[in-house]
Amino acid sequence: MTVSPAGSIDPRPVALFIDDRTPDPEGDACSVALLSHIRAVHSLGYRCCFMASRMLSTLEDQLRLEQEGIACLMPPLYGCPEEALRQLGAKLEVVYLHRLNNAESYAALTRAFAPTATIIWNVAELTSLRLHRQAAIECRPECERSACRLELRENMCAWMTDFILTYSSVEARHLSRAVPTANVHLVPWAAPLSVYKRRNPNTPVIAFVGEFAHDSALDAAEWLVLAIMPLLRKTTPDLHCRLIGSAMPPALRALATKDVEIIETLPNLADNLTDVSLCVAPLRFGAGITRQALDAWSVGLPIVMTSIAAEGLLHLADRTWRPSLADTPTTFAEGITAFLDPAIGRKQVTAGRKILKTRFSEQAVATALSPLLPAIPQDINNSDPTLLN
Repeated sequence: MTVSPAGSIDPRPVALFIDDRTPDPEGDACSVALLSHIRAVHSLGYRCCFMASRMLSTLEDQLRLEQEGIACLMPPLYGCPEEALRQLGAKLEVVYLHRLNNAESYAALTRAFAPTATIIWNVAELTSLRLHRQAAIECRPECERSACRLELRENMCAWMTDFILTYSSVEARHLSRAVPTANVHLVPWAAPLSVYKRRNPNTPVIAFVGEFAHDSALDAAEWLVLAIMPLLRKTTPDLHCRLIGSAMPPALRALATKDVEIIETLPNLADNLTDVSLCVAPLRFGAGITRQALDAWSVGLPIVMTSIAAEGLLHLADRTWRPSLADTPTTFAEGITAFLDPAIGRKQVTAGRKILKTRFSEQAVATALSPLLPAIPQDINNSDPTLLN
């Protein structure tokens, strides 16, 4: 199939996706989720195009997307999303805007250049909610002021767009209360099960996988090392802690000790988890759904997490998950100690992988997105044969 944006004859309806940078299957959670949604829309019969708004796509990015049947719009034909919207115009059926800055920048332009297109905004994360929580944890009034300003911007985007996507029911309720006319939908991303091999370590190993450019992950790592590890050293002196992630600042690398290992993210995360006993997600503030639990269950590992980390993913009142949740250093250390028992861990992993199969499958993503997309005509050959020309 030809996916070149110029000179191609393809009668399928066109969906344009805009994000800061090209989604990478080995990238952060937002990147993985966006790519999952593009694949789902493609599977539903749409011709999918992607345009980066901040970091221009490379030829490598273009080839990677085109291998999946996704057109990557790039200079010189398309210099920026505004040019893509202007040139494609009324040929667009769907414009999918990822993150707040892209919704702010391109929702009105979409209305001007593609007036009949369905505009979908994926919040990725309700940043104002995360900042409200961060302000409360860190007692920072300036952070609270930033959260209020961001909340106003988010509400405006929810009002301007046709559909709003979020991964968390908590975020969905928050937006629906703030903007009653907002059409908010819960749409997961695909988190496939992995074939995993366990290697028994000589000593128990716990791992926290995070994206440390985010304050929430950095705070969680410091809380784990400085508040929880001292308790674990008393009860399980041979335990090792492994911090795995990207964008690690010097302050985090300085936390390394003989029992705290720092590992920059490698292409295959599973390679760093083969000898891990369990994962942890000690997030004290945040929003949306955290990726840590999904990654852990995917490779067959149990996880101990805070209520914030489990928000939107688990029913917190369900007794099945109570042993997995802890919000103080003492209860978190006790939870880790309990889950070092393989029998307890296996029970949680079984329940977690069931969640992946039902709620985070490719079919679940397609089912959630399908009602939001304009119907594809039965006789597709009657549609415009010069799309993207």
